[in-house]
Amino acid sequence: MSKRMNRLLIVDVAEEKSRKFSRIASRLGYKTAIATTLGEFIVNLSEFAPSVVLIDLPSIGNGGIDCLKALRDQESSAHIVLTSSDNERELETAKQLAGFMGLTVVAYPRSSMFASAMRDELQRVRHLQTNLRSDDLRRALKKGDVCPYYQPRASCDKKQNGAILEVEVLPQWHIAENKSLLPEDFYWLAQNAGLMPQTINTVLRQVVEDMSMWQKRKIPLRVAVKLPAASLADQDLADFLFEIMRAAKLDTSLMTLEVSEADVMNFCATATENLGRLKTMGFKLAIDDFGTSFSSIEQLCRLKFDEITIDPSLVLESRSSSEARAIVEATVALGHKLGLSVCAEGVESRRTLNYVGKVGCNKAQGNFISGPLLASKLEDHIGQQRKSAAAC
Repeated sequence: MSKRMNRLLIVDVAEEKSRKFSRIASRLGYKTAIATTLGEFIVNLSEFAPSVVLIDLPSIGNGGIDCLKALRDQESSAHIVLTSSDNERELETAKQLAGFMGLTVVAYPRSSMFASAMRDELQRVRHLQTNLRSDDLRRALKKGDVCPYYQPRASCDKKQNGAILEVEVLPQWHIAENKSLLPEDFYWLAQNAGLMPQTINTVLRQVVEDMSMWQKRKIPLRVAVKLPAASLADQDLADFLFEIMRAAKLDTSLMTLEVSEADVMNFCATATENLGRLKTMGFKLAIDDFGTSFSSIEQLCRLKFDEITIDPSLVLESRSSSEARAIVEATVALGHKLGLSVCAEGVESRRTLNYVGKVGCNKAQGNFISGPLLASKLEDHIGQQRKSAAAC
């Protein structure tokens, strides 16, 4: 049976858990479908054609066994992730059974670490589908094929008339004409090849060069850079970043360093120390994708974060889900209570932009405002935005 890339089929009877898994996957670029009956599962296998199937045990169809049989009978090549919060023996038995059926399967107990493990597994599967190797990445770094794009963030303050005050760095790896990979597609490869420091440093150097150019052209822009967890284990990261900012005569407070909420939960000692040093050096800190995991409020306060960004899947769901709106509004209230700035990601319409501004978000980001742009295109975009604002 054929499969399509980056499609996750979630098999679960609990809607709340399924929605959480779906948000994590959506953030990684996966399309998702949810099956709550065996019939729905079988239909989705053929029509949705998933590349990954997540089965939460005990599940539909005789505790999930009938789902495994359906995968075998349809000769599915989907990557299967089994999880269970109740019985590790049941999980191991199901894994062995799937192996006997010739299915590709991994199994994880569902604990506080599961969200992070699931995200890593989805990234790994995406990497396997690209058929790229570490030597390809080494060549790309030398040739300059890995470069930063910038997605604007607009102020939600009506007095500032949607002014672009900040951009988020979204690196891309150009692998062919009109074809690029996003970080979630190649950071996994960089980590496993021991190339994460080189990859992150290459991106950071270019970002600082662009920031220096904007400063000379009197374009006041703050920059947000998301750091993968693996890069925070690099003991040289803080010194490297401080030195290149100092050499460019840039104030460190112009850069915000973002870490995902799931990563915050699982920081090693080196990562925590790195963030503490970066904060001392004057960099701003932010928790990204807030609302997709069970965040540690203790970490939020102890590391003195400056900002939280609301996960885009929650912002998108807020258009039709009262539950998503409740989470968004509670997140904004929590952020402001702690003295944090709040940015809403995933703003795809005027209606959503108006909503996030109304509930108190300080900034907004999404394709309604602008997609990711190269530095040269970004300057043109900001110029046009300023002309439009002046005409109002």
